[in-house]
Amino acid sequence: MSLIKCPDCGEMISNRAEICIHCGCPIAKSKETSVGPFKFDLNEDGESYSVSQGTHVNSAIMLSGTYAADKKVTFIAENGFCKCNNITTLLINNIPSIGKCAFEGCENLKSIVLRDVTFIGERAFANCESLESVIIISDKRTTIEIGAFSHCSNLKEVFLPDGLCWIDS
Repeated sequence: MSLIKCPDCGEMISNRAEICIHCGCPIAKSKETSVGPFKFDLNEDGESYSVSQGTHVNSAIMLSGTYAADKKVTFIAENGFCKCNNITTLLINNIPSIGKCAFEGCENLKSIVLRDVTFIGERAFANCESLESVIIISDKRTTIEIGAFSHCSNLKEVFLPDGLCWIDS
C-alpha cells in the first residue's frame, strides 16, 4: 500500500481507497498499469484488460491470459506491438483476441505459437518479413481476418486446428 493525494481536498489517503476518508470524494481507479515491458489497459467492461508494448520488449515474449495473478487479459491492443523489431519468438496463451495490426511490421519475428486464441484481426501479423512458422492450437473456432498474414514472404509452415478455423477472404 502507498499513499496518494485526494484530487478534491489534497489530503493523503490509501491508494486502495475507493473514496476519500476526509471529504468523501470518489477516487477513480487507474485504467492503465505497466508490468515489466508491457502496458495493460482496463477494457470498457471494467474487469478485463488489453495488453500492448510499454517499454523495451525482449526477443522472445510470452503473453498470457492473466497478469498480476488475478487480472484477466482478453485482448492484444490494435497496433499494440506494431514494428517491435526486437521480437523473434512469440507465444500467446489464452488471450482470446488479437487486434488489428497488433504485430504488423515486426520484421524479425520468426515463429508464432497461438494457444486458445479465437480471433486474429485484420493485418495482425502483416509485413512480418522473417516469419517462417505459425502454429494455432485451439479446440474453439478461430477466426482469421483478411490480410492477417499478408506480405509474410518467408512463411513456410502454418498449422491450423482441424475444422476450427474461419479465414476471411
